Amino acid sequence: MPGTDVIPFERHGVTLPDPLSLRVEEWPGGDVLSVIVTGPLGAVELQVRPNQLSWPGGGMSVEHHSHQPRPGADTARTDCPALDGTRVEGTTVILMSRPGAALGDRLDRALLAVDTAQEHLYDARMADVARIVRDALPTALGLVIDTNDLYIPPIGVVLHSIYAWGGVEVWVRDRALPEALAAYRTSEGTAWPAVVRHLEQELTNAMGAESPGVWWEPREDRGDDGFYFARLPSAEDVAAIQAENPRTLAAYIADRDALPFAGLWHAAPVAHPTMSVAGVAITASLADDGVFTVDIDPTATPPQVMPPAGAGTPVRIRLAQTAIPSPDPAPGTTEPDGPLPEPAPSRTDGCEADSDDGETAGLGQDGQPIGVSDAVPIGYAPTPIEPISDIRGLDEVLDWFDGDGDMRYVLAADDIAHDNGRRAGFGMTALLAYARRAGHLDDSYAEKPELALGELLGDLRHLADALGLDYTEIDEDGLGHYKAELRGGL
Repeated sequence: MPGTDVIPFERHGVTLPDPLSLRVEEWPGGDVLSVIVTGPLGAVELQVRPNQLSWPGGGMSVEHHSHQPRPGADTARTDCPALDGTRVEGTTVILMSRPGAALGDRLDRALLAVDTAQEHLYDARMADVARIVRDALPTALGLVIDTNDLYIPPIGVVLHSIYAWGGVEVWVRDRALPEALAAYRTSEGTAWPAVVRHLEQELTNAMGAESPGVWWEPREDRGDDGFYFARLPSAEDVAAIQAENPRTLAAYIADRDALPFAGLWHAAPVAHPTMSVAGVAITASLADDGVFTVDIDPTATPPQVMPPAGAGTPVRIRLAQTAIPSPDPAPGTTEPDGPLPEPAPSRTDGCEADSDDGETAGLGQDGQPIGVSDAVPIGYAPTPIEPISDIRGLDEVLDWFDGDGDMRYVLAADDIAHDNGRRAGFGMTALLAYARRAGHLDDSYAEKPELALGELLGDLRHLADALGLDYTEIDEDGLGHYKAELRGGL
């Protein structure tokens, strides 16, 4: 929903039951609208920021302003505008003024980072809970958790029961322990009652600052207020979290000159962690052969995170303090205007085919691939860091071109480039097989790749003649495939 869809409204026709009241406020500057419902205990405020709906933190928030202190909250006496400026004690959320854009951005990003980190923490804690529970009760499916005394010291949840498939209870608090659990000991010799206390601490920590209902399903349908169902992660999910996957990477981001612990972990290892700095996307990956690869693309940053820097942005790369030459300008991965660049002249130039409708296989009248959107970024096959001057050197980079070992088929610049790199590897395999058969890999015949490729293309023409095929038509069909694949087409 764009900001233009949000407009001030009057409360005519809106009726709330006593003692509730409704009012609409427009804060100074006109960039924040508040819908405030006030009652005896305080107020609930819906803030709408039309100009920030596309920001990472969103353009809406709900604030709670209370006359009654929350346990552990700051209870300083403060004038609260949401409560008509009344001097109140225990206001849990106080909005005196909206920060400027820079500070607002920082707050929104910090909240987003906290929310994401909390989700990672919850997943990890629950995986650990599942691991511990199933060591003693292999059929366990979920837990019933009592939160009625959550804020009464000792603060924390109480594990009420553990159930298996069909809701069968395999352990219930205050019931006699089954014989197997009475004899159970962990690998460290810990008995089941102590394990339960540890599980309760893990569950309390998994909640973080959120309320139980954010993570677990209320059990109110049985009349047990304060009781929740918590489904355990599956054994497969727990195994996946514990598995060592050499092709996933954990990213740690920190200021180079800051203290060692002043950084942020991306808690869930992923295959292609990406960091966006000033609109430049920096993506890391690890191939099967162990080669660590970093892709730097000034045009691939998702706009909802920050606008891409642009294809003309100069990039200087240093590896171990040594500068690495990069194209200037960098090859663009988006092409807003004009057709795709034509391939370099080759020995097939001048062999144009006539067509009744002006279209070639896979290409439209404008020379662009049919069914491939111009909005999709272009991804050229990557170029090895070390130039290949001898065809025998192609053997050494075959694994590098193989990438992840599988096609990604994702319409993002680095993924398209990865897949086209694999296609280049397929062609390289064919070229090496041809060169080996033609004797071009002998020590006395160190041919350049371009010469061997030219010889192969020439011999393919002879093959087309021998099979009675139109080489030019086949070549144009291949060009259509090439242009489509540059934008992720199949």
